[in-house]
Amino acid sequence: MISVIVYGRNDNYSYALDRRTALGLNQMARQLVVGRDEIIFVDYNTDNDLPTYPEAIGDTLTNEAVQLIRVIRVRPDIHEAASPDGPPVREAFCRNVALRRVSGQSEWVLSTNPDCLLISPSGARLSDQVAGLPTGYFGLPRFELPRIVWESLPRSAPEDAAKLALKYAGAFALEETVRHYLPAIGYDGPGDFQLVRTSDLQAICGFNEEMTRGWHVDSNLNARLALLHGTLSNFNEATGSDLALYHTEHSRRISAKHQSGRAEDPFDVYVDQVTETVPRAQQSNWGAKGQDFEEFRLANPPGRSAIFDLAQICDQPSPVSYIYGPETFDALPQTPDEHLSAFLVDHLAYLKPGTKVGWLCDDEHLSAQVHVWVKAAGLDLTILDLDAERDYAAIIEQADVVCFAPPNGPASDDNAFYDRALAQLILSEDERIASGAAPRRVVGLNIPHTRFEETFTTFIASALTPVSSRIRFGEVKPSESGPIDLSDSFEPGPSGKVEGGKIVSKLGDEGYMAMVRRPIQPGKWRVDFTIHKTVFGAGRIIMDVVLDTQRVAHAAISKLSFSGASGSIEFESGLDGMFGGYFECRLWVDGTKSVILQNVTLTRV
Repeated sequence: MISVIVYGRNDNYSYALDRRTALGLNQMARQLVVGRDEIIFVDYNTDNDLPTYPEAIGDTLTNEAVQLIRVIRVRPDIHEAASPDGPPVREAFCRNVALRRVSGQSEWVLSTNPDCLLISPSGARLSDQVAGLPTGYFGLPRFELPRIVWESLPRSAPEDAAKLALKYAGAFALEETVRHYLPAIGYDGPGDFQLVRTSDLQAICGFNEEMTRGWHVDSNLNARLALLHGTLSNFNEATGSDLALYHTEHSRRISAKHQSGRAEDPFDVYVDQVTETVPRAQQSNWGAKGQDFEEFRLANPPGRSAIFDLAQICDQPSPVSYIYGPETFDALPQTPDEHLSAFLVDHLAYLKPGTKVGWLCDDEHLSAQVHVWVKAAGLDLTILDLDAERDYAAIIEQADVVCFAPPNGPASDDNAFYDRALAQLILSEDERIASGAAPRRVVGLNIPHTRFEETFTTFIASALTPVSSRIRFGEVKPSESGPIDLSDSFEPGPSGKVEGGKIVSKLGDEGYMAMVRRPIQPGKWRVDFTIHKTVFGAGRIIMDVVLDTQRVAHAAISKLSFSGASGSIEFESGLDGMFGGYFECRLWVDGTKSVILQNVTLTRV
């Protein structure tokens, strides 16, 4: 039995990763036997709300490849705890996670990469060639396929792809063998084909996890294997096979790993100076010994199961129709629960089992429904509901992901709960981020085209999803540091006009000459402003601060010097409204003299 070890991340690494990986995995499946061999794909550090990479491309893989692939998911929290400042993927750790968890019947391990095509011109299978192999470790030279070649190969028709690859390889003399100057390493790019007995690889504790920069992990392994078996052997020479190893060359788009000046694990330390087969630092705990990871067969991916099972409880309700315009603002018709369930479960389906979902919702029907949806979709999530005291602060504190869910349909007359809950969420998350914690995902249900949308999208870095999704989602933005310049955000009021890029009061008009409105986070704030005059003289001027509809602070100026005047206003935005209400700053004049609004800043104190 052969266990093929590959790894990856759902991040479209380098160029056309989907095509390269499908080409490679589909060819690898032709070299193996379903039911006897296995491909272990370690999906590492994919964002929690995304499917694993094999799930994302599963529809482009052959049935044989799908049947062979086992997926082990290693979540971002593992990476953040171990190596937050290194590359987003730790190769040695990924391969060891797989090695620790190969089938008990595994006799051989092939460590390779998913964007390599293993092709036999004669049709011989790798799986059938290993039976008579002697003791040792085996490699193959890697042949590069130019982008224009591999992009022409049909990824879902591996037999045709193999024929074309062989044709082009012959036409363009692509099978150029590049040997390494160290016989123990064998070839350039040795990590694309490292065939080793499972027992040997486990005996030397797998790959060296001290190496976190993604370079020379393969050479280090060969250097250590050489201490056991001597020089690397060519697989074809040892078996009489004709396997060709093609790599889908992808350096057209330069990645951090392949750019000049990249950080590398030092070759002299990890290859030239190797004297021990087992890395001392990982003799007992390599490959995350004893740690449970999510694992599934690609033939039964969890995301596909979730939406299929959820659909079984739906009654095929009639969709709603409406005009998206001013007349429906905060008054969209109620959409069927089934419609909401699909878009919400889309955000929940790939979360880590046991994730605590904070449910900020005061609607009994909607709160009951979310439990029905999660159960029907087979999701292992904990929904944190409001208790009798409606303690949303406790939910926000405990949650891993937060769902903010006002009622489905036209706005309620009583939105105070949602105002306070959203304010508390933003304030709490801002404090967490300031302490160094990673931001949490916030999913807003029934947000588009409502009174909550402006505030939600102002303070949460949100994707502008289609209004019919009824969803906005993102992460709370870090607080703005330093004074926020509001000068260009002011608009002229009834008693103001724009001249030379500045707002100027209208002589003889009493009233508000300039005003600005924006949501504001809870906390203590200060407004600093400067006003210039256009003619000498006195006039009464008042700068107001309004939260929601209540005037909470003001500063009055009765005299202007030749250079004008400056003023400051301090106020506090509390949790008794949406971020203390919308913040408004208004400049009132009595109309006796013409003045210019020079600048205004807002600073958290």
